[in-house]
Amino acid sequence: MLHVDKPIARSGSVPVAPAPAAPASPAPAPVLPYLAALGAILCWASLAAALYRSLGALHPQQILAYGMGIAGIALLAWDWGRGRPPWRTWPGARGMLLGLYGIFGYHALLVGAFALAPAVQANILNYTWPLWIIVLGTWSAGQRLTGRIAWGGVLGLIGAAIAVEPWQAAGAHSPATPAGLWGTGPSATVWLGFGLALAAGCCWGSFTVLLRRSGDANRSAMGWWCLQAAAVSALWMWAADIPFAIAPDRLRVLVYIGLVPLGAAFPLWELATRQCALNVLGLLSYLTPPLSTLLLGWAAGRAATGWAWTGLAVVLAGAALGSTRRLSPAKPAALKFEDP
Repeated sequence: MLHVDKPIARSGSVPVAPAPAAPASPAPAPVLPYLAALGAILCWASLAAALYRSLGALHPQQILAYGMGIAGIALLAWDWGRGRPPWRTWPGARGMLLGLYGIFGYHALLVGAFALAPAVQANILNYTWPLWIIVLGTWSAGQRLTGRIAWGGVLGLIGAAIAVEPWQAAGAHSPATPAGLWGTGPSATVWLGFGLALAAGCCWGSFTVLLRRSGDANRSAMGWWCLQAAAVSALWMWAADIPFAIAPDRLRVLVYIGLVPLGAAFPLWELATRQCALNVLGLLSYLTPPLSTLLLGWAAGRAATGWAWTGLAVVLAGAALGSTRRLSPAKPAALKFEDP
């Protein structure tokens, strides 16, 4: 039997050139990093609801001490399992001071705000941190405060004022001080809670700017920072004569706070920031405030009002306005925010 490997050209025939190979299709974008980003966003969005639920049965100092302690142990163990033992991730004295300000300070202010003010409004004031990142980041870099940044800051302040709803008396009083500051508005204690929430947003925004300026020196310091926050909170408990004993049925929410929004969120976000497009990551981070508001309304048994949603939308619009620049078409603006 004769086997023919290739056709034999007849005399006078013109050889036919082989057809060009089809261009290789581009490799699909990896899905896992974007799923990790969404997972981190969901973890952080659940923090406010978990803090609100725990405040009904626990002192703020207990939440900070146990939640941060669990998170610190989990994060140090995670880093150790990846070849970074604790003695190699120690950030030094200056790094620990930075963590004391950013990690302990931010969460202490946030828990205090939830303990004194209506949780939904306090949470929206906390989410002014993107505006603080833009304003403080521009100032620290020695750059000129542009009109976009200025108008973004103005919009953020207007949105915060709308979200607080100072003209509403219903549901805005603290049980300890039922008399309103303006007669019909929120009480002085509630206003203090609003101030703590705004200070929390400023704290996280300035911490993010300082963290970026420090470079990679504190990249793996989160476990140490959480343990430090737990130790400071434990000293606070001792000074305030707050019991250290926790009922077993109340440990579940503390374990959740420590392992999910304060624990798993950070490794997931680290994976996302290393492999995701930053402009997409910045846009995805805008999901955190509305998701957090929805979950908090569910946990509180009271949905956010239309004014609260309007205020949140104005705050986010201000952040978007301040974070974009007019660039050439080849370089689209990237929104770079760090989620808490």
